[in-house]
Amino acid sequence: MREALKQLPIVPFEIPDGVTFVKVDSSTGLLEADQDGEGQPGTVELFAKGSEPTQAVQRRLDPTDFYKLDQIPEGQPTGDAEP
Repeated sequence: MREALKQLPIVPFEIPDGVTFVKVDSSTGLLEADQDGEGQPGTVELFAKGSEPTQAVQRRLDPTDFYKLDQIPEGQPTGDAEP
């Protein structure tokens, strides 16, 4: 493409007003619970402001992960099967 377009001027792409970047869970399309870029992987998608998802994906914490036990909300299933 570089060769085919060498006669044309380079025009930088500008992000239009009214567009927002949102990190979503790629399997559900819901908001990724971790929007700061650390932790769970997600996909950054572009949305027209006001059309982005509002519900966040609910992650289940593994009760065997000792260092995250304090992050399990009260009443959330932990994945343990009851005998």
